[in-house]
Amino acid sequence: MKRVLFVAGILFVAVSSACGVGTSYTARAVLRDAEGKEVGQALLTEESGGVKISLRVEHLPPGSHAF
Repeated sequence: MKRVLFVAGILFVAVSSACGVGTSYTARAVLRDAEGKEVGQALLTEESGGVKISLRVEHLPPGSHAF
């Protein structure tokens, strides 16, 4: 899970620090569990005033999860 947060953090910084007039940036990340199995994807999209983060995950064990 720490690896997922690290990758997402790097993508967030890359998208939020990108600058360009009239240009919109998008980044994608594959989310993997502790065993390396793909469990979802994150889509980060630049919008006015911030970055929209969309997550799609499957096959997670019951309970609380953090992003």
